[in-house]
Amino acid sequence: SALGEFSDILTQQIKKTDSLQKEAKQMSMMAAMGNAGVSLHDAQIAGAKADLHLRMLMQVRNKSLDLYKEVMSMQV
Repeated sequence: SALGEFSDILTQQIKKTDSLQKEAKQMSMMAAMGNAGVSLHDAQIAGAKADLHLRMLMQVRNKSLDLYKEVMSMQV
């Protein structure tokens, strides 16, 4: 069903966002400690990518709530 597919996709994206945020935090810490394998530039890119993904996820949530409210306000 479409609802199940949407739910699965949303769950995957939540997990992806969490993973990106953890990766960005780890890269930032490594760059701050001077780890030669991680540049500050790479850490900033990872942070921006995680932020963008979170913003997208929040927009999906907001639109879903708007749609829910619209459906609930319909008269039968």
